[in-house]
Amino acid sequence: MGWFYCDRQAQTTANLNALTGLEVFSAYFANDSTLILLTLSGPDGACYDIWTWQPDSGQLIRTFSQLPVYQKHEEQSYGFQFFFGGGRGIYVAEDGGVSVLDLVTGGITAVEGFSLSQTDGTLLPNPSGSKVLFADHNAQTEGLGISSLGVMDLEKGTFTLLDREHYDAVYEGVLGWFDEDRVAITAHGKDNYNQTYLYLYRF
Repeated sequence: MGWFYCDRQAQTTANLNALTGLEVFSAYFANDSTLILLTLSGPDGACYDIWTWQPDSGQLIRTFSQLPVYQKHEEQSYGFQFFFGGGRGIYVAEDGGVSVLDLVTGGITAVEGFSLSQTDGTLLPNPSGSKVLFADHNAQTEGLGISSLGVMDLEKGTFTLLDREHYDAVYEGVLGWFDEDRVAITAHGKDNYNQTYLYLYRF
């Protein structure tokens, strides 16, 4: 088993480990000519190394090394979070500061005015991986109790925060992306389960 590169024009298929000399943990296309490869490193494989590989030229470049794998803990969450699509991921520092990593170029963009400590650590990428949703929940509220929503645009390195009101008036059950740019929350009445609600927020 493992990861394989299929050249449909040449009608060939080859193991990525053999082609690159790496032990590939995960792989995907950043664009038509570049693959992003993840390998495990560090003690007990607790870190990622990030590589780009050009199938046509065979060029292999390591753009990041020894990135701790993101871990969500009650007291502290930090590390690298990888999202398929878009060629970007985020790195959460131990102090909660967030940076956008360009996995192809090795570029790092700090996101000003935002710390993961402002949320409970929920990270939900949109379908293409170009935006990430953060949410803060009120533990004193029945259901999800989503008191604020934030969306980070990984392409622009910006963060937009929305504080919500009256979220405790209904029982909120599901949070997710409706499409590339809209976040959806579904809910039902506290006294009447058949009363259903859909909230859409465009970011």
